Amino acid sequence: CIETYDIPRHPNLVIFSTPATFCQDYAKHIQPVICLSREQKKRFGQDEHGICPVCHEVPETMDHVFQCQEKDALLLKQHLLEQFYEDLEKLGTPLAIRHGITAGLGWWLIHAQHEVCPKAPGFGSIARSAVWSTNAYAEQTGLGWGQLLRGRLSKLWGEAYVKELQSNKPKEAHAHWTKKVIGMLWTLAFALWDHRNGVLHGRNIAQQQEKQLQETKNKIQVLYNNYKANTSTIHTSAQYLFARSVENMLRKPRQYLLCWIMLR
Repeated sequence: CIETYDIPRHPNLVIFSTPATFCQDYAKHIQPVICLSREQKKRFGQDEHGICPVCHEVPETMDHVFQCQEKDALLLKQHLLEQFYEDLEKLGTPLAIRHGITAGLGWWLIHAQHEVCPKAPGFGSIARSAVWSTNAYAEQTGLGWGQLLRGRLSKLWGEAYVKELQSNKPKEAHAHWTKKVIGMLWTLAFALWDHRNGVLHGRNIAQQQEKQLQETKNKIQVLYNNYKANTSTIHTSAQYLFARSVENMLRKPRQYLLCWIMLR
């Protein structure tokens, strides 16, 4: 019931070829253990609690990266959903399918934390296109709308597309359309991931350097506070390193501070 060109090979999944470098990046995206940024931030000392760097409200999980309710993140998601809808239209996707996929995905990205999943846009209609789309919508709801951003969508979407298209080569049309749609979903997913990374690490070199300097200064401040609270935490042979005031120390360049931390 899942159509995908995910990286791991499995007999029940349809596999499409994709560049090796993209496979590596996407493998991180689909594997929560590898890409669960909360654990990475805790491991590297960026945030001991693993709080979302965008909204600063809740622990960060992979789902939260996509569902974050911060204002700029919500605006970005609305823009990306509009772009996704337009791309579906350019691909020749029938109206009922466009409405169904974007409605379900939009709910999961923006409203899932506050509202139950709504009925399919074509629910109750006896038009064939609405029935096909509603069936796909129902199955995708069971699979999980968040799975779309991991390249996993119900095969019923492709079947609905082929039925509407009335192609004389249904398998080829199904595969072509599905591959294109999954690529669009990956683009949307990575745009949200890039937004999160830009907030955490900086959107350009200058911002990245400033964030790195601030993180180093924060470490220095913590070390000074710990030493002030209990001097025995530092060996007597290294206590001379704290002779300089913390204010004076924090004016030093980052490389000096890093060396100081190593000496300590």
